[in-house]
Amino acid sequence: MKILISICLILTSMTAWAEYHIKIPADFVNKDKVLYLPIIEVYDGDTIKTHMHWYLPEPLDKVSIRIRGVDTPEMPAKSYKTTGKLSRAKCVKEAELALQAKEAVVKLMQVPKWDYMIVTNYKWGKYGGRIVGDVDIHGIDVRQMLLNDGYAVKYDGTGPKKDWCTD
Repeated sequence: MKILISICLILTSMTAWAEYHIKIPADFVNKDKVLYLPIIEVYDGDTIKTHMHWYLPEPLDKVSIRIRGVDTPEMPAKSYKTTGKLSRAKCVKEAELALQAKEAVVKLMQVPKWDYMIVTNYKWGKYGGRIVGDVDIHGIDVRQMLLNDGYAVKYDGTGPKKDWCTD
């Protein structure tokens, strides 16, 4: 009986895996390797969260999209406005700049209301579990907007990062 239950569990797991381990639907990617992904949350200036429910089961379907080629200031704690906790931000200046960078990306989605992004030139990031790519929201290259507005610096993922507290 234990063997029969084990076999049933294995077959059920394989079926569930196959159901979620499928190719990205045509609605989300075309032959030019362009992803059309929903925006679930703007995490910070250079990271946007999405989900790939057609590819992975919950909660594994949540994926971060890291904007290629830039670095923005580190976000403070979610409670920063009431507690002043800096979390990953090293100083108040960095925390404030991080909030401004995030707000700049959020504003791209607001007029008119837009909740999808186009991701091109993408690959899995070096930290796994996130995708690094070029992101376009409502016809605007997010990397270029962040650089032009001073919310980001060019960064290729190697070497020291900018010290937002002293500059």
